[in-house]
Amino acid sequence: MVGKVKIRYVGLFLTPILLVVGLILNLILGEVNVPYTCLVTCNQVKYRIIILDIRLPSTLASLVVGYVLGVSGAVMQGVLRNPLAEPFTTGIASAAVLGGLLGYLLVLVGGLTGSYSTLAIPILALVVGLSSSIVVVMLGSRLGVIGLILMGILITLLSYAASMIVMLMIESINPTASIQPLYLLYGNLSGVLWWQVYAMLASAVPTILIIIYLSRYIDLLMLGDDVAKASGVNPVNVRRILVALTSVPLAVSLAFTGIIGFVGIMAPYVVRQMTGRGSGSVVVPWSGLVGSLILTYSYLASRIMIKGYVVPITAVTGIAGIPLLMWMIARGGFGAST
Repeated sequence: MVGKVKIRYVGLFLTPILLVVGLILNLILGEVNVPYTCLVTCNQVKYRIIILDIRLPSTLASLVVGYVLGVSGAVMQGVLRNPLAEPFTTGIASAAVLGGLLGYLLVLVGGLTGSYSTLAIPILALVVGLSSSIVVVMLGSRLGVIGLILMGILITLLSYAASMIVMLMIESINPTASIQPLYLLYGNLSGVLWWQVYAMLASAVPTILIIIYLSRYIDLLMLGDDVAKASGVNPVNVRRILVALTSVPLAVSLAFTGIIGFVGIMAPYVVRQMTGRGSGSVVVPWSGLVGSLILTYSYLASRIMIKGYVVPITAVTGIAGIPLLMWMIARGGFGAST
């Protein structure tokens, strides 16, 4: 027992250290390797441009998005009382992809150029993604956990059906215009701009601070609605607030990076194994940190895995995430505190 406790504390101690190492590796490794000395001082303009204008915003985005996915996964698993739940259970991901595709179609049909073409895709992805979450929260939460799940499934199916039609419309206009929608479906951090990082931070910091403050109520929700009511907590309202709060930074992140899967499932599970606890006040903030760690190294792998190509990030996270899910199922990992 003592040995297990020590291993857990070592894991928690190593997480921030590994995160710092991952950030450094992301800045110096890639299609062009940058000397590590350029992280402190560098006289070559090309290296400064690579670090400050290209790799640093994308690396910071991996931190922010990873934290958002980790926290959102922990919240959804607690709210739905299922460790196999994920941030996109409410259908926000498929809806955001539909919005992004509509934005891409608008660019092609309207002949938009310049800043209009840059903003059309993320704005519509954000609007459609948030709208779907509002529908799920307002209608599904009335029926409790089952209502949220069913409404999320319906939104997902509807969004996928509409996305197929929009994709065909895009290909009918420009048969070669399928590569950008591909990254909407499977995630991409390359090319993130500074203003997009600022937008992610502006949406993530205040909402996550509130979520962490409310995380103590997740423990009551995990025990059931009757226990929550007996403790003076309205489970419907708490569930609505938590799902709505996670939807805001999720929608903003999806608008700029596309869908990044498996991080929201893996991070809470890893934290529960490290801490040995299912308490929301512990799992939620640490899941964010572990989510940042997972996504930081996944982003690094996506850039160096195949020379000359950037692999969609969900393809990388899936390599680790799917075996982990299989391991959870094999262990019977369906309890909320597993």
